[in-house]
Amino acid sequence: MVGSSAVAGWIAADGTATANQYFLGGTSSGSCPPNKGKLALTPDAQPAIVSKGSRLYLAFQFSGQPLTDVIYAVGPPGTLPGSSGLLARHQDMSIGTITLPSGTSGGSGGGGSPATGGGGGEGDDGNEGKGESKHSKHGDEDGDEGEGGKRKTPTSASSSSTGGSSSGLNAKRRHGVLAVISWGAMIPAGVAMARFLKRFDPLWFYAHAVVQGLGFVIGALAIVAGFRLDDEDEVGAHKAIGIIVLVCACLQVLAVLARPIKESKARKYWNWYHHYVGRAAVILGVGNIFYGLSLAKEGQEWSYVYGIFVGICAVVYLVLEEWRRRH
Repeated sequence: MVGSSAVAGWIAADGTATANQYFLGGTSSGSCPPNKGKLALTPDAQPAIVSKGSRLYLAFQFSGQPLTDVIYAVGPPGTLPGSSGLLARHQDMSIGTITLPSGTSGGSGGGGSPATGGGGGEGDDGNEGKGESKHSKHGDEDGDEGEGGKRKTPTSASSSSTGGSSSGLNAKRRHGVLAVISWGAMIPAGVAMARFLKRFDPLWFYAHAVVQGLGFVIGALAIVAGFRLDDEDEVGAHKAIGIIVLVCACLQVLAVLARPIKESKARKYWNWYHHYVGRAAVILGVGNIFYGLSLAKEGQEWSYVYGIFVGICAVVYLVLEEWRRRH
């Protein structure tokens, strides 16, 4: 990293946006002066940074056709450069590679077509987003990417990332894993226990209560984790469905506290309520998981894997339902 160049940007609390090139001459703030570096930035397209919600978008343009390793980094929360423009040490980063195709320039100087770089990253309370990359013959490209963010490059570019936060469970993936475990697996399994294991009384009841209870807690954590992610317009419906599912689950918990005795005339109506509200929560939860996978853009294979899982469960459910009807 030392000896390379970087483009860093941040937005202050008053909305003032700043983006500069830096030369990384060392590991201290003083050894990384602003407005220095080896990147051939295009004079007519200076680096710029904009904010949407808690996400920062950093864009810049430079000349050359690099083939480089790229490091995307984000600064510590609540710590922005002062009037000197010196950067604080980054708190998180991810490493990847980017390859831009070669092209021709219309100018007389030769060289190659301009390349555009940029990225999106998450920041909290006016975080600083910055990108750094190892210097190559023609310079390098960098963007900013915070935890859980995904960098974006032009459609003509191909890129792959390794290491850093891209290979682990970031906030968005943690939300998805918790949701699949709870609303997508445990809650439907608890419903099946109550449906098909009643011959093992009272074991079925305790198994149903334990699985549903754990599923409810994990599901609530999944929803809380979801609301801690970036606010984006396209996820509004996903969040609304999640709230409906959580409300249905809370109603189920409250219904258990008001469960009539078996001899009560109201028990029949309570059973109807408990069954249909629970089934509505399961259907909405499973559907919202598919919707969330499409929003996350993790790749269709994840939707296929979960779809196969749901299909197998549906077949097993139908087989058990037929067995239950005959016996």
